[in-house]
Amino acid sequence: MATSSPSNETIPNVVCTGCALLCDDIFVEMEDGSFKQGVNACNRGWKKFQYYLNELVPLNCQQRPGKQGGDVVTYDDALAGAVSILQEAKSPLVYGFASSSLEDQQAIFELAEKVGAQLGGPAFQTLIPFYTQAINALLYTGTLAEAINKADVFVFWNADPLESHPRLLSKVIYSRGFFRITGYEVKKYIVIHPSDPDKFRGTTLGVKVPPEIEQELINALRASIVAGAPADAPAGVDKAAFEKLASLLIDAEYAIFFLDKSTLRSDSSSPLLTDLAGLVADLNQKERAMLLPLAEDLNSMGLFLHSLATGRFPLAEVDWEHVDAIMVGGVEETTELPPQLLSAGKSVPLIFLPQEEMILAKSADIIIPVAAPGITDGGTAARFDGVAVPLKKVAEPKNAAPTTLQVITDIIARLSA
Repeated sequence: MATSSPSNETIPNVVCTGCALLCDDIFVEMEDGSFKQGVNACNRGWKKFQYYLNELVPLNCQQRPGKQGGDVVTYDDALAGAVSILQEAKSPLVYGFASSSLEDQQAIFELAEKVGAQLGGPAFQTLIPFYTQAINALLYTGTLAEAINKADVFVFWNADPLESHPRLLSKVIYSRGFFRITGYEVKKYIVIHPSDPDKFRGTTLGVKVPPEIEQELINALRASIVAGAPADAPAGVDKAAFEKLASLLIDAEYAIFFLDKSTLRSDSSSPLLTDLAGLVADLNQKERAMLLPLAEDLNSMGLFLHSLATGRFPLAEVDWEHVDAIMVGGVEETTELPPQLLSAGKSVPLIFLPQEEMILAKSADIIIPVAAPGITDGGTAARFDGVAVPLKKVAEPKNAAPTTLQVITDIIARLSA
């Protein structure tokens, strides 16, 4: 009996949406409609392709009156339910959408404006404080291309790039730029972290710094830069490591500071960011330096850019006390959702636009599944340095899920009818 040969397809130049680095050199190999491998993809990106293309369980539109049970309904019925909730709400909240395309986000901002909704999400918590400080301190900003081509010192502050952005080191440090050769010849890789420095492989310097003395370290570094020589090391920091760190910064021609979301979202973020901005400002008196926030979701930067474009920057904190309806979408992990939302979602109407199955669905009144940008949908996303990157649709969604843009556009149309 003749057997049919497998159908193979290689899709070139796919943008990986595993993190906000948005690597655009991925070759996705498909076999009989399933993901086989992702050439150049890191483990994080590989797992995302594998899950969305091979393992994702198709979801249905649902209406759950009183958040009990769950009846499968048509797309039109789910839309009608969502519109009814938004029409009746006096203080709705639109939350998340960092894992949505720029086109999706533009529609989200239009919807929020139309219904008078508050906006919230981890992306705003990460980027609004940072860019507020950047504006106040008149900080210089730039792109990854500039970092690759010009920088000679890379400082990861409380960040573990191998965990958050696995290919970042290979792009900015272990690569040759127009004005920098690669590796230890010129480029210096520094990690400042509360963990043991031995955890980080390949560093030029690792400095263990407990969170409670971060600001003391910054002040000592600022004093060193002004004096042109290492100052006294703060108590709790290895003296030799501090002196080497201060010397590397003093001698640097172009230093890039990458900040992890734990720094950007910490309770002490305002004074800490103020001090780091001051450190970079001091460096810019003698050389070139900039801060870059390491946003992780594929399009957190897009939300920030939309907040600027629509005049919503800086965004106000969510007034949880008065939220009477919630729309959530563009999130990939329950850990991205704050306790206030999970609590409010049990008592107020909740509209959920999931890209995958999540426990939040149990609290939702209306569920409208949507396609995943960069996998089952196209569009555009902003890399964490603000550069727009076109996303490529790799495969059709298994349940023919609409895009977030389509859902929001349809809701707006019904609200306007």
